[in-house]
Amino acid sequence: MATTLTADQAFDVQVEVTEHVRGRRSTWVALAASLARFHAGRGWEALGIESFNEWIAQPEISLGRAEVYAMISAWRELVVERGVEPERLGELEITKVAVVLKSIKSRTVSIDDALSDCEVLSRSDLRAKYQDAEAAEYRLCEACGQRVKVTTTA
Repeated sequence: MATTLTADQAFDVQVEVTEHVRGRRSTWVALAASLARFHAGRGWEALGIESFNEWIAQPEISLGRAEVYAMISAWRELVVERGVEPERLGELEITKVAVVLKSIKSRTVSIDDALSDCEVLSRSDLRAKYQDAEAAEYRLCEACGQRVKVTTTA
Protein backbone atom coordinates (compact mmCIF):
# COMPACT_ATOMS: atom_id res chain seq x y z
CA MET A 1 0.00 0.00 0.00
CA ALA A 2 1.33 3.42 -0.92
CA THR A 3 1.99 5.91 1.81
CA THR A 4 1.00 9.53 1.63
CA LEU A 5 3.90 11.79 0.74
CA THR A 6 5.11 14.47 3.07
CA ALA A 7 5.32 18.02 1.73
CA ASP A 8 9.09 17.65 1.21
CA GLN A 9 8.68 14.32 -0.58
CA ALA A 10 5.89 15.71 -2.75
CA PHE A 11 8.07 18.66 -3.71
CA ASP A 12 10.96 16.34 -4.62
CA VAL A 13 8.72 14.15 -6.78
CA GLN A 14 7.24 17.24 -8.42
CA VAL A 15 10.75 18.37 -9.35
CA GLU A 16 11.42 14.93 -10.87
CA VAL A 17 8.20 15.04 -12.88
CA THR A 18 8.94 18.57 -14.09
CA GLU A 19 12.40 17.51 -15.26
CA HIS A 20 10.97 14.52 -17.13
CA VAL A 21 8.30 16.68 -18.76
CA ARG A 22 10.93 19.19 -19.85
CA GLY A 23 13.03 16.36 -21.30
CA ARG A 24 10.03 14.93 -23.11
CA ARG A 25 9.23 18.31 -24.65
CA SER A 26 12.77 18.79 -25.93
CA THR A 27 12.93 15.34 -27.55
CA TRP A 28 10.04 15.98 -29.96
CA VAL A 29 12.11 18.62 -31.75
CA ALA A 30 15.00 16.25 -32.48
CA LEU A 31 12.50 13.58 -33.52
CA ALA A 32 10.75 16.10 -35.81
CA ALA A 33 14.05 16.94 -37.51
CA SER A 34 14.78 13.26 -38.17
CA LEU A 35 11.25 12.53 -39.35
CA ALA A 36 11.30 15.52 -41.72
CA ARG A 37 14.63 14.40 -43.19
CA PHE A 38 13.42 10.81 -43.59
CA HIS A 39 10.13 11.96 -45.15
CA ALA A 40 11.76 14.45 -47.55
CA GLY A 41 14.31 11.84 -48.62
CA ARG A 42 11.66 9.12 -49.01
CA GLY A 43 13.70 6.91 -46.71
CA TRP A 44 11.03 4.21 -46.53
CA GLU A 45 11.60 3.43 -50.22
CA ALA A 46 15.31 2.81 -49.64
CA LEU A 47 14.30 0.37 -46.90
CA GLY A 48 11.87 -1.46 -49.18
CA ILE A 49 8.76 -0.29 -47.34
CA GLU A 50 5.68 0.61 -49.37
CA SER A 51 4.76 3.92 -47.73
CA PHE A 52 5.76 6.43 -45.08
CA ASN A 53 2.60 5.61 -43.13
CA GLU A 54 3.52 1.93 -43.17
CA TRP A 55 7.00 2.82 -41.93
CA ILE A 56 5.75 4.88 -38.96
CA ALA A 57 3.34 2.06 -38.03
CA GLN A 58 6.16 -0.47 -37.60
CA PRO A 59 6.45 -1.79 -34.03
CA GLU A 60 9.88 -0.22 -33.49
CA ILE A 61 8.58 3.20 -34.60
CA SER A 62 4.88 2.99 -33.68
CA LEU A 63 4.02 6.67 -33.96
CA GLY A 64 0.59 8.06 -34.71
CA ARG A 65 0.12 9.57 -38.16
CA ALA A 66 -1.37 12.86 -36.92
CA GLU A 67 1.41 13.35 -34.37
CA VAL A 68 4.12 12.63 -36.94
CA TYR A 69 2.72 15.02 -39.52
CA ALA A 70 2.25 17.70 -36.83
CA MET A 71 5.93 17.40 -35.90
CA ILE A 72 7.10 17.46 -39.52
CA SER A 73 4.90 20.43 -40.34
CA ALA A 74 6.07 22.38 -37.28
CA TRP A 75 9.72 21.63 -38.06
CA ARG A 76 9.47 22.65 -41.70
CA GLU A 77 7.45 25.81 -41.12
CA LEU A 78 9.14 27.11 -38.00
CA VAL A 79 12.74 25.93 -38.18
CA VAL A 80 13.38 25.49 -41.91
CA GLU A 81 11.18 28.25 -43.35
CA ARG A 82 11.12 30.80 -40.53
CA GLY A 83 14.44 30.27 -38.76
CA VAL A 84 13.08 29.58 -35.27
CA GLU A 85 15.76 28.07 -33.05
CA PRO A 86 15.01 24.41 -32.28
CA GLU A 87 15.79 25.06 -28.61
CA ARG A 88 12.91 27.56 -28.50
CA LEU A 89 10.49 24.88 -29.70
CA GLY A 90 11.91 22.36 -27.25
CA GLU A 91 10.35 24.35 -24.41
CA LEU A 92 6.86 23.77 -25.84
CA GLU A 93 4.45 20.90 -26.28
CA ILE A 94 3.95 19.78 -29.89
CA THR A 95 0.20 19.58 -29.34
CA LYS A 96 0.14 23.28 -28.49
CA VAL A 97 2.41 24.23 -31.38
CA ALA A 98 0.12 22.32 -33.73
CA VAL A 99 -2.85 24.44 -32.61
CA VAL A 100 -1.16 27.75 -33.48
CA LEU A 101 0.69 26.59 -36.61
CA LYS A 102 -2.10 27.40 -39.08
CA SER A 103 -2.24 31.00 -37.82
CA ILE A 104 1.54 31.28 -38.06
CA LYS A 105 1.48 29.96 -41.63
CA SER A 106 -1.23 32.43 -42.65
CA ARG A 107 0.70 35.21 -40.89
CA THR A 108 -2.32 36.27 -38.86
CA VAL A 109 -0.14 36.18 -35.75
CA SER A 110 3.55 36.70 -35.16
CA ILE A 111 5.67 33.69 -34.35
CA ASP A 112 6.75 35.23 -31.05
CA ASP A 113 3.17 35.90 -29.96
CA ALA A 114 1.98 32.43 -30.93
CA LEU A 115 4.87 30.63 -29.24
CA SER A 116 4.49 32.81 -26.15
CA ASP A 117 0.83 31.82 -26.03
CA CYS A 118 1.92 28.17 -26.21
CA GLU A 119 3.96 28.74 -23.05
CA VAL A 120 1.16 30.23 -20.97
CA LEU A 121 -2.19 29.05 -22.36
CA SER A 122 -3.84 25.66 -22.05
CA ARG A 123 -4.64 23.69 -25.20
CA SER A 124 -8.32 24.51 -24.85
CA ASP A 125 -7.54 28.23 -24.52
CA LEU A 126 -5.27 28.03 -27.57
CA ARG A 127 -8.02 26.30 -29.55
CA ALA A 128 -10.49 29.00 -28.58
CA LYS A 129 -8.06 31.74 -29.60
CA TYR A 130 -6.53 30.25 -32.77
CA GLN A 131 -8.85 27.82 -34.45
CA ASP A 132 -11.30 28.87 -37.12
CA ALA A 133 -14.82 29.95 -36.23
CA GLU A 134 -16.43 26.58 -36.89
CA ALA A 135 -13.95 24.69 -34.74
CA ALA A 136 -14.11 27.33 -32.01
CA GLU A 137 -17.86 26.91 -31.60
CA TYR A 138 -17.40 24.36 -28.85
CA ARG A 139 -17.63 24.78 -25.12
CA LEU A 140 -17.33 22.66 -22.02
CA CYS A 141 -20.65 21.34 -20.80
CA GLU A 142 -21.17 22.54 -17.24
CA ALA A 143 -23.10 19.39 -16.35
CA CYS A 144 -20.77 16.69 -17.65
CA GLY A 145 -17.48 18.47 -18.40
CA GLN A 146 -17.37 17.22 -22.01
CA ARG A 147 -16.51 19.42 -24.98
CA VAL A 148 -19.75 19.95 -26.93
CA LYS A 149 -20.62 21.81 -30.11
CA VAL A 150 -22.60 25.01 -29.57
CA THR A 151 -25.82 25.00 -31.53
CA THR A 152 -28.03 27.99 -32.17
CA THR A 153 -31.73 27.97 -32.82
CA ALA A 154 -33.50 30.58 -34.88
